[in-house]
Amino acid sequence: MNDGNHKDAAANADEAMIFAFRSGDVPARRPSRSTDFGGEEFTAPDERFAGDLAAGVTSLGFIRAEIARRAQLWILLAIIGLLAGAGYYVARPAPYQASTWLLIANPPGSAPGVAVQNDQAIVESRTVASAALRQLRINENPVTFVSQYASTVVTDQVLAINVKNRSATVAIAEANALAKAFLAYQTHLLLTQEQLVNASLQEKVSQAQQNVNSLASQISQLSSQPPGSSRQAHLSALRDERTHAEASLQTLRLSVQGNEASTEIATTAALKGSQVLDPAVASPPSKKRRLALYGGGGLLGGMVIGLAIVVIGAVTSERLRRRDDVSRALGAPVRLSVGKVRVRKAKNATIAPDQASEVRRVAAHLAATVPTAAHGPMSLAVVPVDDVQVPALCLAFMAVSCVREAKARVIVADLCDGAPLAHLLNARETGV
Repeated sequence: MNDGNHKDAAANADEAMIFAFRSGDVPARRPSRSTDFGGEEFTAPDERFAGDLAAGVTSLGFIRAEIARRAQLWILLAIIGLLAGAGYYVARPAPYQASTWLLIANPPGSAPGVAVQNDQAIVESRTVASAALRQLRINENPVTFVSQYASTVVTDQVLAINVKNRSATVAIAEANALAKAFLAYQTHLLLTQEQLVNASLQEKVSQAQQNVNSLASQISQLSSQPPGSSRQAHLSALRDERTHAEASLQTLRLSVQGNEASTEIATTAALKGSQVLDPAVASPPSKKRRLALYGGGGLLGGMVIGLAIVVIGAVTSERLRRRDDVSRALGAPVRLSVGKVRVRKAKNATIAPDQASEVRRVAAHLAATVPTAAHGPMSLAVVPVDDVQVPALCLAFMAVSCVREAKARVIVADLCDGAPLAHLLNARETGV
């Protein structure tokens, strides 16, 4: 029969034996018992054939079987990911890290926990980064330089600066430059703050002095006027107000002098107390940890990509790979399924060693389906679904085996295009 007639044979499944030979599409494997690909008979219930072809195809068991079937793909991608991660580690070695610790005195009037957080933000600012780059005489964008280092709060008075660079010497120089730039900026900030506080206090003294001067001017003007009872009362009130203003001015001056002195002492203590606790020292990177990170990440990434390809391909593919899928598509039970059969050119139905096992299984099963000679002449029709060479080789082997074992006379009729079975039996003309 031709390939297009397999539906007719499937409709008469109670009288004819249906075989699905799709070379390479239905490989031999060991899934669950209900879909075992061994030599046992596989008969599906009748109601299995009435459902949709897609029903049950994407079950968990199907995905597990597909992952096992295509294990070579995702294992290969996992190995490629491992090699890619190791190659990245070799191409881009880990940078050195230089660390320097700073002892920072709390500025006057600031909370200890808040001050060190402010200092951390100042270290990571573009202003300090620009000052450090000017010291190093490096023409680099401050934003880029800021991304190459970080500051860590150790305690409320200790701040660590960590710089990464591929050169240990450069990392040490950058860390020291950042420490100096920060201390210089802190000095400028404290001195500026002290000047602003002193200026504010002096402004208050000036305002009090202007008030005293204004009262003295009013008293002088009022004293030059003609005497009178009202003038004398007003003059007496102005003199009392001036006396009170002068006393307040004297008190304010003493207070300002005390504040200036205390502020100067606190500022000096903060400036002298802030210093480099430990100069920068470069530490070598952890090679094993970085190799495990990149290698393991590449291995995991490659495996995930491979599994994703396998699962997505299994879900979206319309190819029939399991025996119950083929049975559902044909609408008839599948009695036997074998692995991939590699068809080679053969003469007189000879079989290559790599295909002997599968071909012998199929030929033995076909021979078992034919009743004994006591029932009279019997016939067997095999319908090739896909590659006609596979059933042709199996039938040729069965026919030759039956003749050699003297079990029966065999008549072979090859109705396929190209007569593949006839060529295997060295039949060059039409006939028996």
